[in-house]
Amino acid sequence: KKTGTFKGNLVYSANEFSYEINQNLRGITIIATDENNMRYVSKTNMEGQVILYLPVGKYTISVDESNLPPEVEVEKNISQIVLDAETTQNLTIKLIVKPRKIETKKFVSPNRSPSN
Repeated sequence: KKTGTFKGNLVYSANEFSYEINQNLRGITIIATDENNMRYVSKTNMEGQVILYLPVGKYTISVDESNLPPEVEVEKNISQIVLDAETTQNLTIKLIVKPRKIETKKFVSPNRSPSN
């Protein structure tokens, strides 16, 4: 049976409101599940990359969130790919660093009535 190549790339997505965490990309588990529920598992390298050589076919790609920090969530955790023998399937998966809980106070000027 022919094999195809899947290249996954994890990236962190954060902004100034996000938790400050160690944005480690190494050793995150990536799971490719085929149509017969056969699971192929690999872990990312230092750069957050993973390569899987899989039999051609349809796969669901997911990230095992159990080994991610609680401040991180996976954007659109489930992605479908179709592997063939000719082309490498590349997929970038965003790890979103959640925003910190920030107390916001609304200031109302006492001498002005709200305009409708």
